[in-house]
Amino acid sequence: MRIAGGKLKGHSLKVPKVRDIRPTQESIRLAIFNILGDFVEGKKVADLYAGSGSLGVEALSRGAKEAIFIESNRHACEIIRENLTPVRIGPKGKVICRDVEQALSELPNSGLELVFVDPPYAVGKLDHIFRRLLPHLRRGAVVVYEHSKMTEPPVIPGLRIFDRRIYGSTKVTFLTRE
Repeated sequence: MRIAGGKLKGHSLKVPKVRDIRPTQESIRLAIFNILGDFVEGKKVADLYAGSGSLGVEALSRGAKEAIFIESNRHACEIIRENLTPVRIGPKGKVICRDVEQALSELPNSGLELVFVDPPYAVGKLDHIFRRLLPHLRRGAVVVYEHSKMTEPPVIPGLRIFDRRIYGSTKVTFLTRE
């Protein structure tokens, strides 16, 4: 897997060989970042259920100010740290190796401006995660939620859907903090 754009375009990313970790396909990542455009530059980003960290690393490559990676699998956390080693992005990334809900409850309100939520499809409804995430979001923040096309995103007051795209069996829902 490679970074699709930005300063590190073409740089290889390692992928953890762990069940339930399904890295975002390069074509879908490219589509997501084409939709986001210049919005990524200078933003504080979080990559929840980070897996390989591909979405957060892609954001850093495209000019994000910093990125927090939250992943519960220890092996995957090590892979994310390895993927952050390029000199230009390593210091901008922080890996939190914990359950997403627990990490969000312990994280100080962080003023996040762009968040990627890409859980294993089997996780089920994530209303509780979105409720925990809400206080961490700045007004106008964007949440990119990647999920099965068979499911719908949670309806949370304060978050509004502004775009949806379907790529094969994957649905990407874009929400904004009102």
